[in-house]
Amino acid sequence: MTNPAVLIAEDDGHLRAQLSEMVRVEGRSEPLFRSLQRPFAATSRSREIRAESSDAEAGAPHHGAGAGITQTADEVRSNEIAAPAQNGSKGANEPAEKYGPLRGRSAPMLELYRQIDRVGPTSASVLLHGETGSGKDVVARAIHEISRARGGEFVALNCGAISASLVESELFGHEPGSFTGAIRKHDGVFARANKGTLFLDEITEMPLDLQVKLLRVLETGTFHRLGGEKPLVTNARIIAATNRSPEVAVREGKLREDLYYRLRVFPILVPPLRERDSDVRLLAEHFLEQLNEDYGEHRRFTSAALKRLQSHGWRGNVRELKHLVHRAFLLADGDLDVDTLHLDEVSPCVTNSLEIEVGSSIAAMEKKLILATMSQLQNNKSKVAKVLGISLKTLYIRLSIYHAGGCDLASPGSGGVRAATANRS
Repeated sequence: MTNPAVLIAEDDGHLRAQLSEMVRVEGRSEPLFRSLQRPFAATSRSREIRAESSDAEAGAPHHGAGAGITQTADEVRSNEIAAPAQNGSKGANEPAEKYGPLRGRSAPMLELYRQIDRVGPTSASVLLHGETGSGKDVVARAIHEISRARGGEFVALNCGAISASLVESELFGHEPGSFTGAIRKHDGVFARANKGTLFLDEITEMPLDLQVKLLRVLETGTFHRLGGEKPLVTNARIIAATNRSPEVAVREGKLREDLYYRLRVFPILVPPLRERDSDVRLLAEHFLEQLNEDYGEHRRFTSAALKRLQSHGWRGNVRELKHLVHRAFLLADGDLDVDTLHLDEVSPCVTNSLEIEVGSSIAAMEKKLILATMSQLQNNKSKVAKVLGISLKTLYIRLSIYHAGGCDLASPGSGGVRAATANRS
């Protein structure tokens, strides 16, 4: 009888060491693969592999490990992306419809699955870049669920949703009495995400002084609570995300260059819904199925409603689609049709451009630019003034003039202006 061998579908050093020790103790492979199967079925890297010895090849049943490797790791991965275990009845040549919490079978999504499949099992930092509503948080959770850190917590922090004065406390925690109102000890996200995954959303909104401290934690693996003297150790896997171009953020001084390179060990671009429009029906039906389960209903979309959904631009991406399906479900008495969608009330997707006729006056061009920027930044006047490089007082004066001239400032994108939904909130 030949010496037993073990087939490893992916060259993972930690997995290899586990298998070597367990084979030495158990003396057989079949139960080992079952015990090491990963719970995340969409990647299914550890599909149950029955290894057979050379005696088995000759027809004799045997539980030992075999020596024949029929697929490389890349071939196994490619086949599993094409037909993951979660798809059930899907044929071997049909594309995956879902990957953990993600849904979609378009080419951009299949490429996204492959990238997650590559980086997920590693400890590398990941930088996600995608438009608002494209599902960066869902991608981060999908990475966590196939990572070595999946046994720990998935902790998310939106750096743009917390005031600058509280971000440091949320990151690192604080000791009692470290500042006014600090009554008891507070564990920050680094402590809670230890041995798990820390998702830092809108990383470009973090104050620059805290970016320096964040970089130090990433490089040393240690941090201090506010008011604390003892260094604490963290082993959190870091996934960061931004809805603006990280390169532009670096040039504009919003993101430190050294932190940028530390985070972008593995950058991933999350595609907007308009680039994966073939997934709209799949996503809409998935959201409707969830609502049917929650409300105990059995509603469906009419064919006309599905066509209307497919033709829409989806400026707000997957989040907009999900919320629209929910609203239509609540408004409909039965199946969801075109009338219950109310898509005419939703602004269509527009391009990242501003159309100005040749020969327009400087004042007219200035007006279009200001109104388009107002639309892009959801009427946030402070941001608009900062982006345009003018004072807030100047902006208010211009808006007063436009209002006096009959311009509807409640919808600043009107009047022939085509403004973009740039990669930001």
